[in-house]
Amino acid sequence: MLNVASMMLRGSYAQVQLTSDGVLYCFFRREAFTTYRELCIAMYRPKKEPANQPIVIPKLDRLPVLEDLLGAHQQAQRAEGRWVELSWNRPESDEKLTLSVIFRLEGGAPVWMLKEGEFRNAEEIWTYETGDTGLVFNLTIAECEGLAAADNSASLEPSGAIGGRTMSGASGSYGASMLGLQRTSSGRLPAFSLPKESGIATMEGDLVDMPVPNLLQSCSMGKMTGRLLVHNNAASAQMFFEDGVLVHATADGCLGDDVILELVAWESGKFYFYRDQKSTERSVQRRLDGMLMEGLTLLDQSRTIADSGLTLDSYLDKRNKQLSEAEFDKLVVGGAPVDKNLQKMFYLSVDGLLNLGEMLKEKGLVKKEWVPILYNLLKADLITISAKSVQPDKTSFLVATPIDRIAIDAIERSFRRPDTGLMSYPHFQFMLEQEYARCQLHRAQFSVIVIDLWRQQGPTMSPVPISALKEIFARIESVKRKLDVLAHFEALSYAMLLPHTGTASAAILAYRIREVLLASAMPGLPSDQLALACGIAGMPEDCRELGLLLSAAKASKQAAQMNSTPLVLFKDLQKLPV
Repeated sequence: MLNVASMMLRGSYAQVQLTSDGVLYCFFRREAFTTYRELCIAMYRPKKEPANQPIVIPKLDRLPVLEDLLGAHQQAQRAEGRWVELSWNRPESDEKLTLSVIFRLEGGAPVWMLKEGEFRNAEEIWTYETGDTGLVFNLTIAECEGLAAADNSASLEPSGAIGGRTMSGASGSYGASMLGLQRTSSGRLPAFSLPKESGIATMEGDLVDMPVPNLLQSCSMGKMTGRLLVHNNAASAQMFFEDGVLVHATADGCLGDDVILELVAWESGKFYFYRDQKSTERSVQRRLDGMLMEGLTLLDQSRTIADSGLTLDSYLDKRNKQLSEAEFDKLVVGGAPVDKNLQKMFYLSVDGLLNLGEMLKEKGLVKKEWVPILYNLLKADLITISAKSVQPDKTSFLVATPIDRIAIDAIERSFRRPDTGLMSYPHFQFMLEQEYARCQLHRAQFSVIVIDLWRQQGPTMSPVPISALKEIFARIESVKRKLDVLAHFEALSYAMLLPHTGTASAAILAYRIREVLLASAMPGLPSDQLALACGIAGMPEDCRELGLLLSAAKASKQAAQMNSTPLVLFKDLQKLPV
């Protein structure tokens, strides 16, 4: 014990523990004590738990600005597992508001909580789980300026109960959780409105003037944070950057790294960048510069393929059907790097019976796989290209039966309401049931978008004038596919049926629709007075019953209204309590 006491005074000893079996454990630390009294005080002082203590930012003498929230967000990210608190007083009031944020140890988006009052008497106003700091800022300022809706609003409460269960939260989303909003408490919510700033792109242009590689490099080198939307006449893509790092990307039929490889080939289209819009999803795995290099290589190979006259409708056949495997290996040596076994299997399947599009669909190959294979086969002169199949065309002896287009148009007109020219709700349900049967038979996915349109003049909401509605429907028709169905839905809402479409692609279309509607004024309706909310649900992605699908889309639309979000995907709603 004397030796232990000596170490105490030298500053090495921290704690002594004597167990029931007589074993003495010693724990040491770098702390000096000059007397035994100081040592005892140090030994028995309560242990501090810094990980459990909030980080308190000095109280503001004004309303917070976005930079204040970004600073709190960064501190919470560095101090994972600890709350970071930012406080101020309400305007013209002594009531204290405290905004707290935490990154939980188990991961996920940060949790934001706004409270009113002091210490234990503080009352929670709302709690959100979201990585979108800009959205939290808008919600906070709305609360400070008295723009929050009262609890249990009869007209806007998202009470869409599904199967007797009440939703407890919602997430704004584009593609997959675009805005990352997830309400985790039942506190006050902002009133239904369309934030004007969310429709303004901080950067926009044409791909003819700014090619895709230059555009992506500009976002990266400028350390930009936000959502980049790119679309042409055939497809749309969206990418999320955080401090210049590409973290998530989606496009029609593509996700993550494959989106960049596809996008590099786009030579025409428009792009828009929306600052500070974020996604909680992380689908991009590789560095942007590496993907751009690979994409440019694929682009060069694609141009070589196109120059040969090969299209998706072309039929391929072997030039030498007696070619041995050794001869094949010798001819393709030195070509573009590919999976050799995959290349051989592709070559063996070439028989002149299927066109290229049918072959790719049958094999499920993506662009980065089949482009270099075809490039090698063409460069080695191993295949022939023709416009017809080698299989005899039995239809060449038939005379086409006339199709009565006038009768078809008459039937289609009978589906539409005369006041709007839009398909009626009963006919929409008929089309929906047909698509449901197709889904059951072929396991084909489809999505439904439920849309609310209102004229907003200050706090007043009124129906959109008929003259403006016709322009709205015309603009939607200009961006949707011919097989997509636009119709009335219930009393005052509208809906779209999107066959063979997942909810992520449906969200991209919904944002494209929103852009064309807000692009300019319509007859009797300025663009800044149009309020729009969309709810999206899909089958079998979200449910397997037709009635539940419609309820899910309606509930998502109501959640979008309550959260001032342009659209909400049902899959992003918080788990429903049993």
